[in-house]
Amino acid sequence: MIKKLIIVTFFSLCYMQGNLGGYAIFDYTNNSGTDGFDLKRAYLSYSSEVSEELFFKIRFDIGRHADDRLTTYLKNAYVDYKCDNGDKLSLGLIGTNSFGVQEKNWGYRFIEKSVVDKYGMTNTADFGIGYSKTFGKVKTSIQLLNGEGFKSGDSDGKQSLYLSVLYGESRLDKNDGMNFGIVMNNNPQVDGTVNNLVGFFGGWASNGLRIGLEHNEFELDVSGITEEAASIYINYDFCEDWDVFVRRDINDLNVDDNVDANDLTIIGGIWNVTKGLTVAPNIYLDDTNTYRLTCMFKY
Repeated sequence: MIKKLIIVTFFSLCYMQGNLGGYAIFDYTNNSGTDGFDLKRAYLSYSSEVSEELFFKIRFDIGRHADDRLTTYLKNAYVDYKCDNGDKLSLGLIGTNSFGVQEKNWGYRFIEKSVVDKYGMTNTADFGIGYSKTFGKVKTSIQLLNGEGFKSGDSDGKQSLYLSVLYGESRLDKNDGMNFGIVMNNNPQVDGTVNNLVGFFGGWASNGLRIGLEHNEFELDVSGITEEAASIYINYDFCEDWDVFVRRDINDLNVDDNVDANDLTIIGGIWNVTKGLTVAPNIYLDDTNTYRLTCMFKY
C-alpha cells in the first residue's frame, strides 16, 4: 500500500509545477577485508512556491531498515508561510533546527552526517510548528515538536522545545564568511525526566578554505549521564574540480566514567566529475579502518 502511494504521488507531482529532484549515495567499502557495493541512501523531493507567501515541500527518504531492507519513509511534508514582517512560520513534518548550519559548515553530508546527527543526539525531523525571525545578522528559530522524531507519532503527549541562534553566514559551503551559534533542545519524557541538548558551533570560509568546529552535550536526566560529542574539520578547494578534507570526531558516551572516548578521523578528496556526479575516495581511521569510494548522484 505504501509503495503504491509513493508511486502515485511521484507521477502526480511530475505533472505539477514545481521542483522535483533529490540525490542518492552509492559506495564501495572495504572494512577489514569485507568488500561490497551498496546504496546507502536515496532522497526524492518535490517543492513548490504555491504563492508569494506560501512554500510547500514533501520528501521521501529511502534507507536501510533494521533487518537491512531498503525502506521508504516520509521525511518531510510541510509549508512555510512568509509573514508580512519577513518572519517565517513552518507547519507539518519539518526538519529540526539542531544541525542544519553545522551540516553546511562541514559541507559533505553524503560522506558523513554532522556530529550531533551522527551520534543520535537529536531528531532530524519531527511533527510540529516552527517560527524563524532575523535580527540583522542574527537568525533565530524556535520549534515546538512531538519529540519522538519523524518515524513515530506522539506517544507520550509531551512536546519538545528546540531553539537555535545563529550569527553570520548560514551557507559557508557556498559563500565566504563566518558564523557561530548555539542550539538547545528540551525534551520531556513520560516518566517526568527531561533530556537536554546544548551545542555550540562556529565556522569560517575564505578563498577555498573552510574550517568548522562544534561541541555538543546531551544530558539524560533519568540516569544522570552526560554524553559529549565534538568535531573539527578543515576543507580546501585547491582547484575547480577537486577538494580535500580532514575531519576529527570525539564522542564520549559518559563524561563521568573512566572509559576513553571514541575517536574517529576521516580524510579524503572530493572530485566533482560533472554536474550531478561527485566521487569521493575517503578513509575512516578508527578501531577498524574503513576504505570507501563514495558517489553521490543528483537528479
